[in-house]
Amino acid sequence: EAHPVRKVLKVFLFNTGGINYAAVSKLYPPDSFLQRTTAFTYEGLVGFTRASVEEFRYETHPEFIAARNLGSAEQDVPMVADGMPVWHALHRFFEGYVGLFYADDAAVQDDEELASYWECLDTRGGASTPHRYGLPALSRRALVDQLTHHAFIATAWHEFVGGLAQYAS
Repeated sequence: EAHPVRKVLKVFLFNTGGINYAAVSKLYPPDSFLQRTTAFTYEGLVGFTRASVEEFRYETHPEFIAARNLGSAEQDVPMVADGMPVWHALHRFFEGYVGLFYADDAAVQDDEELASYWECLDTRGGASTPHRYGLPALSRRALVDQLTHHAFIATAWHEFVGGLAQYAS
C-alpha cells in the first residue's frame, strides 16, 4: 500500500516528471524555443539556469510574497490577490489530511519513510549538486507547508507564470 504522502501528492503531481522531462528535451536544446525567446546565447541560458538552481531556496508562497516587499501594490498583483486564497485553501486541506495520519511532530518524525522522503527532497533527489533545497527540520507544520508548496507550484503557480500552449497552438 502506498504511503499517505505519496497518495495525496499523486493527485497534484501525477506525470509532472514526464511532462517536465518532455518540456526540457523539447524547449532547452541549443537554438530551440526557449533560447530563441530570450536574449541569451545558449551558454548564457545554461549559466542562468545553473545560477537559478544554485540560488533557489525553498519558501512557502506567503514567505515568497513577503520577501518581495510589494507594499501597497501587493493586492494588485494576481499572484497575491488570486494566489493567496488558493494557497490558504490548499493549506487547510493538507492540515486536515496530515492530521488524519500524524497526531503530532513525534509521529511525523518517527515515520522512517517520510524522513527518507524529506531528505530526498532536501538533497534534490540526490542529484549531483551540493545545493540543498532548503527545507526546515521535519515537523508536522513543515510537512503541511511543503505539501501545500508542491500542490501550489504544480497548479496555481504554473497558471501565474504561464504556459506555452497559447504560443505553440
